[in-house]
This record gives sequence, C-alpha cells and structure tokens, in this order.
Amino acid sequence: MNDYLSFSETCFILSHYTKWSIKEKWCFLNEFYQEEPIFQDTFRQYEKLSEKKKASFFEFKAKFDVHKQLQSLKSHDVSFVSINDPSYPFMLKEIFLPPLILFYKGSYDWLSSNIIGIVGARECTEYGQKSVDTLVPELVKQGITISSGLARGIDTRAHKASMRACGRTIAVIGTGLDRYYPGENQRLQRKIEKEQLILSEFPLGTRPLKHHFPLRNRIISGISSGVIVVEAKKRSGSLITAYQALEQNRDVYAIPGSIFEERSAGTNDLIKIGAKLVTSAKDVIEDLNF
Repeated sequence: MNDYLSFSETCFILSHYTKWSIKEKWCFLNEFYQEEPIFQDTFRQYEKLSEKKKASFFEFKAKFDVHKQLQSLKSHDVSFVSINDPSYPFMLKEIFLPPLILFYKGSYDWLSSNIIGIVGARECTEYGQKSVDTLVPELVKQGITISSGLARGIDTRAHKASMRACGRTIAVIGTGLDRYYPGENQRLQRKIEKEQLILSEFPLGTRPLKHHFPLRNRIISGISSGVIVVEAKKRSGSLITAYQALEQNRDVYAIPGSIFEERSAGTNDLIKIGAKLVTSAKDVIEDLNF
C-alpha cells in the first residue's frame, strides 16, 4: 500500500474513516508503514487487524475523493497538519495514540508556547467562575496560553477570561470545525477561530458524539504542560482530562472547594491522590518554572 500512498495521505484518509477506533488506525499504520520514525519507539503495542477489517477500509479509500475534501477545507478556511509533519506539536506526539491529523483555524504557532489547560464543571458555581477570573489574568501576564474545550461553564469562562486579559487561548473541540457545540457558543467559537486558535482531530461535518469528548480531552492535556481542574463532580469529563494528564506525565492542579459542594467533590478527591492544590496563579507558575 505504501508504494502508492504516502503516510500523510493515509493519515488524512483514516481521519475521515469512522468505523475504526484511533487504536485500530494506529495498528493499521504500523502494519504498512513500519519504517516511519514514529514506529521506532517501544511503548506502543500494536495488533494486527483482520483481513475483513482492512478490506473494508481499502473499499472506503478507493471511493474517497481527496481532492474534494481538500477543496472543502479550503472553502472553510481550515488548515491541517499530519503527525509526521515537523510542525506537529512535539508534546502531543509523545502521548499514547495521538491524533493522526490536526485540523485548525488560527494561530497554529501558539502550540509551541507555554500552555496550561483549564477545565471544569459545565454547571459551574459563582465560586468556580471567580476562581477562573482570578487565575487566568495572572497566567496570561506570564505569557502562558490557556487551552480548554469550549464547553459551557468553566471552559467558556477560561476562554473569555484569557481574551479579556489580551492573552492567547486555544479551543479544542469534539466536532468538525464547521460545527458549533454547544450552540450557545457559536459566537465565541467564531471569535476564537478568527483571533485565536481552534483545533480538532475530526474532519468537517463531524457531529458532537459522546465518545468524541474523551478524545478531545486527551488533546487538551496533551498540548499542555499542566492542567488545572476548577470544579468537578466525582464522575465528570473534567476528571477524565485530569487522569489523562497524569497518564501523559503532565502536572495536575486542583482548586479546593467546600466539602458541602458536589461540584468540588472531584477536585478535592484529586488533591487527596496527589494533585497540587492551587489557590493562586503563582502556585502554578512557580511549580512549572515558566
């Protein structure tokens, strides 16, 4: 196969193929492109896909119109980078099963800056909002870029606080870049894609499916040196991001909260298991030595 299709071209096509998980896509690439430098590491484990599965992809590939997709990206002013491109974020490349393709709008070079992720509850409290409004301006003053997931609540607050402070923010979303989710953030998303940076590993047209958001979360933590969790219930997407950050050897910080507040139960638990307690931006800045 790699006699007539480059690694990056195959990654592009695979990014549009929805029948496989990211792990299956990596297994496929490992079988056909073992000479690629990214497969020279030892920490990733790959399996062989069945002939039936491979045949299904080959059928999809034969019908896939690369030129049409590239034209669609151009018409939406969307750019992309594949994992073997020298400009692909180095830190993200190091995580387990990183995105094959990053679709983006905006200032891509910000991915080489010092980045801190901020995530938290969608139904956040006034305390959570004030925590973000206090932390973000001080982080921005130090030239730190804020990454988050453009969800309602803490994510939205983090993006807005960064822009109010004339800082940089990166939104990582779980849909195609032509979709707006949640709908209430359409105006904010358009502002970010015009003035800041927005990323997705999903091609144009991709709807907001539930299993996309843990995948999005691993990118938020993957591009960041550390992740601050502001508010989170005991079971929440924010905790998923925190655990992914730990798996990626990133620093995890948590804002402590009231023992009587359900939305602080997750952050308080993170502190119990070793997350660093944060009461000011200085705690993060000094710890990461930015």
